[in-house]
Amino acid sequence: MASSSCCLVALFFAIATVAAHGQSPQAGFISIDCGNSKSDYVDHSTNLAYVADDRFIDVGSDFYIQSNYINSSVPTLQLNLRSFPDGLRNCYTLQPVPQNSTYLVRATFMYGNYDGKNSQIQFDLHIGVNHWKTMTISDPSAIYTAEALSLATANSTSVCLVNTGGGTPFISSLELRPFENGDYGEYVNASQSVVLVTRRNFGASDTVRFPDDPYDRVWSPYMDPSWSTLSSTLEVNNSGNMFEPPSAVMQSAVTPASGSQLAFSWDSVSPDDELYAVLHFAELQKLTGNSTRVFNITRNGDPRFQWYTPPYLSADGIHSTVPFEGYSRYEYVLNATSDSTLPPIINAFEVYSLMQLTQAATDSGDVDAMMAIKSRYQLKRNWMGDPCAPKAYVWDGLNCSYNTDPPRITNINLTSRGLTGEIYISFAMLEALKYLDLSHNNFSGAIPDFLGSLSSLIVLDLSFNNLTGTVPDSLENLVSLQILNLAGNNFNGSVPEKLCKRSDAGLLTLSSVWAATSCGNIGSCGMEHQKAARSDV
Repeated sequence: MASSSCCLVALFFAIATVAAHGQSPQAGFISIDCGNSKSDYVDHSTNLAYVADDRFIDVGSDFYIQSNYINSSVPTLQLNLRSFPDGLRNCYTLQPVPQNSTYLVRATFMYGNYDGKNSQIQFDLHIGVNHWKTMTISDPSAIYTAEALSLATANSTSVCLVNTGGGTPFISSLELRPFENGDYGEYVNASQSVVLVTRRNFGASDTVRFPDDPYDRVWSPYMDPSWSTLSSTLEVNNSGNMFEPPSAVMQSAVTPASGSQLAFSWDSVSPDDELYAVLHFAELQKLTGNSTRVFNITRNGDPRFQWYTPPYLSADGIHSTVPFEGYSRYEYVLNATSDSTLPPIINAFEVYSLMQLTQAATDSGDVDAMMAIKSRYQLKRNWMGDPCAPKAYVWDGLNCSYNTDPPRITNINLTSRGLTGEIYISFAMLEALKYLDLSHNNFSGAIPDFLGSLSSLIVLDLSFNNLTGTVPDSLENLVSLQILNLAGNNFNGSVPEKLCKRSDAGLLTLSSVWAATSCGNIGSCGMEHQKAARSDV
């Protein structure tokens, strides 16, 4: 364990912003009421703006929970949900996310017997391409939560619900809260995230979240009959604390009602879970005279920190620097030292489990290109989440190479998809592309010059569209090209000379219309051959 340090400066980028309790508007929060097809609204308990989820996902069905599960304790954003009866993987794409910064993502689930089946449901959650948590929904009246801290390696992230055969996945709400570089920095990096196990506020009577916590972490009250409560109305400074617990949390603490020992515990999902713990301390009493508060900290009998004294009205943290494991239940014991005149105190604690990021995401340039192509042509299908990873959920019509790190997109087959308009420039961003089949669509305009920049291209099939103009000289740059099919379009002019020579040498197979014209001027002869080719289809 080590005492926390490191200055934290909060900076947010906004989708929904709202002034709350006199604080500055919060930028960068993404707050989604899943299954809400109505207007956006402001949540009365936090004054945060929530939005309908149709701008983040275009599949699934909206449902309301059954009326007998609606009561005053159920938040507004739990009254409806989005269910995913179709597809193995369905994903929300969240953007913008400040790149290279830490963010909190939280998903909630309330079944409410929306489908009348009284089912027990189990499905997986992924953040990006990595497994986040397995959700097991057994109580239709309970609200289940999954929360994690991750590092944004791109300007967007995805949260995916994966059908593992245990029932239809669903979700009630989804929230993203950005931090800045350095927040929880010892736990979150490009190779690992952490998943919340528990977050507790000792001595509190109510849950603390935004606006008292500017990052909208949820601190649940924690009390025991063997404890006494200490509190203060004075501000607790958290400057220099890398976890920056809010003053509202640090203004309460507990101490033993009698004796000199304070113990608390929590259960782990599995003894194999690798865990990090953060214990938050602040002295709330002004110690005078010979008064001292000094204590030792043990975990399951193992000494973790000795001779600790909490600073007065200043947030301090004792935290794990390496993950620990091996028990189903963990117990921390705080023991006053022999020369301490006061018993130990504690204000709050957090526990996280390690989430190793073992799956490699697709090259970010390829991802950006495919997202732009998807948006341009309004392609839905299973085009959600990462295009190539995990392998079991690769996008329909794509092949990827996993021999590189990161994976690259090598094949795109979009034949007969009813695509219209010009060939979009984002195809040029797919630098590892070897096979591109856009045949039997309704593409119009000229063959774009930028296709000549796809130096790895082996097969280019643009046949049977409505392309016009001349064949650009830039295609001569495709030295790896072995098959070029341009039949069934409305071209004029002649085939570039180098393509003809490569065809004559047997290095390139041209479509029949080019062979028929012997790479000469296409003119009306070429048009006749194109019409004949269309009639053969």
